[in-house]
Amino acid sequence: MKSRVIKPGFFLSEELAELDVRARLLFIGLWLAADREGRFEWRPKKLRAEIFPHEAIDVEPLLMSLHDAKFICMYRHDGKVYGFLPNFRKHQKIHKHEAASVLPAPPDNVATSPDIPLHDQTTLPSVQGTGTSKGTGRGTGKSTPPSPVDNSPETVAVESEPAFEAPLTFPEGVDDEECRIAWDEWVAHRRHMRKPYRGRAEEQKALSVAGRFGREAFLWAVKHSLPPNSYQGLFPEKYRPEGRTQTPFKSAAERRLESRTAAFDEFERNVEKKRGVK
Repeated sequence: MKSRVIKPGFFLSEELAELDVRARLLFIGLWLAADREGRFEWRPKKLRAEIFPHEAIDVEPLLMSLHDAKFICMYRHDGKVYGFLPNFRKHQKIHKHEAASVLPAPPDNVATSPDIPLHDQTTLPSVQGTGTSKGTGRGTGKSTPPSPVDNSPETVAVESEPAFEAPLTFPEGVDDEECRIAWDEWVAHRRHMRKPYRGRAEEQKALSVAGRFGREAFLWAVKHSLPPNSYQGLFPEKYRPEGRTQTPFKSAAERRLESRTAAFDEFERNVEKKRGVK
């Protein structure tokens, strides 16, 4: 999820105030989940894991309420469903190093949806000087209104093209919807623990390693690493099918203690052997 800008007009919008407060919070979360073009995957369970990780909220009806109010648009491409924020590029200043979008573009009739007044200039009254006030000191006696900030797509487009970031590739055997949802929850958990993956390459490596052990071990590892256990790593190698003894998980502190105890026992045995020789 990215860092975005929230303008004062968001809280003053009468159209947005008619929606449920959870839908309004979801709308803000969609700005963070969307890519640089304002596109996102229409996957309610994934969005709930990222935006509402601590609440049992059904995101699907909230998405539809935003869609019906024309704050977001839903479209389909190759059998998959995506979402789009029509005026995202108009109200957001995109960082020049943000990765390019890998999602398909929406149809023209979706991309040209009518504007929703959510920013300062359409909601807050503008105050301009009348030119009659007298300045003090070196003043000119004229008040000049501030120049508006140009956030148009044309201005943003002149920035340098960001580096392309390829989508995740799920290993064979774990490339299904349940495994993808489980992985999204795991990534969101890492982010909540302030231990996020440092880039797509590191996340892809962790996914490839976890996927080597098969689907059942993959899902078991994710399930046992999420709260209440809240582990910082996945341990699919500890998975044992039903009927076999399950290897208990041991923390790093427990492993260090066992290692030191074994070393001390070995030392005592060596001392006893030397005493026996004498």
